[in-house]
Amino acid sequence: MRARTSGTPVLLAVMATIAVAGWPPEVSPAFLDPAHQVAVRALRLFGMSAGQPLFHTDVNPWKQHAFCLTLRTDTGVVLFPPGGTCHVEGIHWRLPPVNRATHRMLSQAFEEFEAGPDPHADVYPAAIGRAFCLQPAERPREVQAVWTWYYKHYDDGSELRRNGLLFAYSCDEARLTTLAWQPDDAAVRRFWGGTPPWR
Repeated sequence: MRARTSGTPVLLAVMATIAVAGWPPEVSPAFLDPAHQVAVRALRLFGMSAGQPLFHTDVNPWKQHAFCLTLRTDTGVVLFPPGGTCHVEGIHWRLPPVNRATHRMLSQAFEEFEAGPDPHADVYPAAIGRAFCLQPAERPREVQAVWTWYYKHYDDGSELRRNGLLFAYSCDEARLTTLAWQPDDAAVRRFWGGTPPWR
């Protein structure tokens, strides 16, 4: 009985956090703005974004359920993700900080790319390439990357894969040598040389 009594306030606090964080700005009262910001930050600690219309299948039944960034050296040594495989299925309780950071950087770059010609869209992939050039004990000549998105159909459970980006960063020249947004499967196969890092 005590466990149930002590768990009730925790459950109510979680429900309130989700409710306050999920309110769109158009209908949220101004006095809740500070609470809204705290709730959004609290959910982000667990790798969750507030306010996503997850089950609005009448608008679009395809929802992104996973993403995968694979980085390797020019000799084929996988630098990321740790262990060489992405966690695509199952529950993501909390994404590791590097996963969150790279995904946010690439998402921002993609938004800038979609908005029109913008030289700053290349800055984020270049920063990721530069960071991974410094990671191995023996500096590679080049870092190659493929960023893949996975979508699930919320009506029938089918899955769809999309190639978001491929790039190569020269560690010696400190610059991107290849960059392609939304490449087709054939381009990814040519770039990766062998089996692409798809699940």
